[in-house]
Amino acid sequence: MTSLKVIGNGGILETTSKLGPHFATATSPKTGEDIVTFASEDKSFEFHVKTQQISKVSFSKVEKGDKTLRICRFVNQQGGPLSSLILQSGEEHGIDSELWFDKMILEYGTEIQF
Repeated sequence: MTSLKVIGNGGILETTSKLGPHFATATSPKTGEDIVTFASEDKSFEFHVKTQQISKVSFSKVEKGDKTLRICRFVNQQGGPLSSLILQSGEEHGIDSELWFDKMILEYGTEIQF
């Protein structure tokens, strides 16, 4: 049995839904915070990010046995984790996540500061 260390506060949601092609920005009418939304094609799955709570996004590759995890980590102003996205590999999930991930690192490096 493999043990998995979970880092962060709150819950963990796992899905194999393809995030995109829908991307939207909005302001919460309740809090006034800016929100970025990534949604699946049929909008049955959405990932909302409160941008003002994020100080950086990091991109890292972690080797787990015979596979490589490509992880996008959203970090708060205190350096704590807010959320992590672990990308599925392979074109069967739509856009080739490995190519997208590598393109992000080439364009922005391994961290984007806000």
